Amino acid sequence: SNLDKREICADHLGNLRALQRRAARTPLAPYLAEIPRCLVLPTDPRHGDPQLTKATALEVAGAATRAAGRMESFEHVDMALELSKAAMRAYEAACDLLSTHPGTTPAE
Repeated sequence: SNLDKREICADHLGNLRALQRRAARTPLAPYLAEIPRCLVLPTDPRHGDPQLTKATALEVAGAATRAAGRMESFEHVDMALELSKAAMRAYEAACDLLSTHPGTTPAE
């Protein structure tokens, strides 16, 4: 159902936000700062906009992947790759939600 898909999307988004907060206290922070401020995700992911989730997830995945290539510590490379994977899961969940219920997309 659409509600189930929204919950799955919210779970992925919540996981992504938690990883971003953790990464912000590491050498990954400058790379995550590249993400445009207009792509700030809502505090409660259940009320999120799937279109914003898609855009933000792509930005996070790109920034995290670039950061992984610049990290010297395996721990930080792993964290960057984990963040990138979480972003792609959030992106896929948002796409799935949008494809089954296009009405959740704001008019552009």
